[in-house]
Amino acid sequence: MKIGIDARFYAEAGPGRYVKNIIEHLEKIDQSNEYIIFLRPRGMNEYLTKSQNFKKSLTEAKWYSWAEQTQFLYQVVKQRLDLFYVPHFNI
Repeated sequence: MKIGIDARFYAEAGPGRYVKNIIEHLEKIDQSNEYIIFLRPRGMNEYLTKSQNFKKSLTEAKWYSWAEQTQFLYQVVKQRLDLFYVPHFNI
């Protein structure tokens, strides 16, 4: 299964800590599914993958923006995901 995770808050407090812990624990327990982790530039530099089935995808789309509704949506759809997890209400 190909799973996407909206981790644009990764390097931030609050929702960022939450998504960071989810990814960290998924890397430990799941080696069979493929994960695409969507990150903004700051999170892209901070997140270091520890598992081969986790791949980073850079997005410039800031949360609560028009780019989130257009550019980011296009990036997500282009990945042809089976499941997309957004750990925040802005989906």
